[in-house]
Amino acid sequence: MASFSNKITDFLHSPKTKEMVNKAKAAANRPENRAKIKQLQAKLTSRGHGHHDAGPASPAGSSTAGYTDATRGGSSPVDPRTRSGH
Repeated sequence: MASFSNKITDFLHSPKTKEMVNKAKAAANRPENRAKIKQLQAKLTSRGHGHHDAGPASPAGSSTAGYTDATRGGSSPVDPRTRSGH
């Protein structure tokens, strides 16, 4: 029985894979699909600029457990250095 990596290698070098790649390239070059790609690209590159829906992860080593976030309906922000709001 061929190993998993050998199966992947065989698949990547098969004529069927080359056919799929050529179809994907042709689809990406169609004007209507290029417009969709540009829209998606703009949407992805605009993330993080003023949107608070899916903010960045906390920096390594910091803990936000137990803190109130005023932007998400909390009463007031809590200072993480003192663990109090004052």
